[in-house]
Amino acid sequence: MTLCPNCASKQPDGAAFCDECGARLEAPPPPAPSAQQTPTIVAHNCPVCHAPTLPGEAFCENCGAALTPQPPPSQP
Repeated sequence: MTLCPNCASKQPDGAAFCDECGARLEAPPPPAPSAQQTPTIVAHNCPVCHAPTLPGEAFCENCGAALTPQPPPSQP
């Protein structure tokens, strides 16, 4: 149920106009986006088999090759 902003009468959800006073019923605003940001993970590829690897991994999970440490991404 929705309340009319003009006369406060109860209106069915989805109604465009109030049954009692004819006022236009506005749709509720969409929810605000979350303030949390997803951390960005920069993937690298194994130099031997080219499988994707994550920063901090010492060895490739696919072929076992030793991975050289990657510098952290620079901040703009």
